[in-house]
Amino acid sequence: MAWRTEPEFEQLFSDQVDEESPTPTQRLFLKLYDLYKELYNDQQQLREGQNHITRLCAALSSLSNLVSLELNDIRNLGGMEHLDAADFAHTGYDHTILQHFSPVLRKSRWCGSFKTIHTATPPVEMLGTLCSELADKGLRPRIIRLRLVPPPNMQAWQLSPSQQTGVKNLVAQTTKLALYVDFGARSFELKDNPRHEMLALCSITQSCMSAPHLEDMHVGFIGYPPLDMRPTVSLDDILPVNFSWPRLRSLSLHNQPFTVMELKSLVTQHSETLRDLHLEACWLLEGSWVDIEEVIRGQQALEKSSIKYPSGGNQG
Repeated sequence: MAWRTEPEFEQLFSDQVDEESPTPTQRLFLKLYDLYKELYNDQQQLREGQNHITRLCAALSSLSNLVSLELNDIRNLGGMEHLDAADFAHTGYDHTILQHFSPVLRKSRWCGSFKTIHTATPPVEMLGTLCSELADKGLRPRIIRLRLVPPPNMQAWQLSPSQQTGVKNLVAQTTKLALYVDFGARSFELKDNPRHEMLALCSITQSCMSAPHLEDMHVGFIGYPPLDMRPTVSLDDILPVNFSWPRLRSLSLHNQPFTVMELKSLVTQHSETLRDLHLEACWLLEGSWVDIEEVIRGQQALEKSSIKYPSGGNQG
């Protein structure tokens, strides 16, 4: 398939296509746009009155023995499974050509994959409401796994006080929790990750980690901070303040910023139960990594420990 001339695209972009004699390429893109509008309108209709959350909660709460809950914002590199050639018969293109255009109708990630009109918001804002309503339905999963990608403005993540309470209720019986935030999938121009936006994320991490029966905790900020940049938050921002986990046995921190005193306070508080401690690509804001090693060696009950790819501080 070869593109004809630039004017046919200029006509598309300026909405000046000759409706009586559009080119095959213009017919193709106009039909794709019509299909996109249908999908978008269906989506927005579903979101009216938070019907999408109501339906999700009804479906999940019907699972009386639900043990594990996973919310995963994965990168969708595909599109629709296929484009129906019958929908594009007027273009003259068959499946061999159409198969290359299914990504045009690719689903967005929760964080919002694409630049779009300002009135269209990615569904990342539903996270707090969804978790709160699941808790109101009585769900108390033992295992929770969240993998999120920051939206263009992380303040969209800020949980209200009632949503924070809802998330805490949801994790009230959770024993294993993993929370990943994939900063590596974020646009490079958003690399600054300002503190006020990071604190909105911390409203999620603090609420999720307020799980009194937690035995296994994993927190990972993939690709945070970017190279040659300093973190804008610390461990005392990320984890709930003055909170302890009496049953905590395994703690894994990836790309987490902290000071020597913050980590020492955390592991010492759980020295009687903590058996596994793993630090990977963590950022030391204050102090020396030699001091961190001494803190770990001082935990007599530890059975396994590791420090990989340390940053910041004095790597010794």
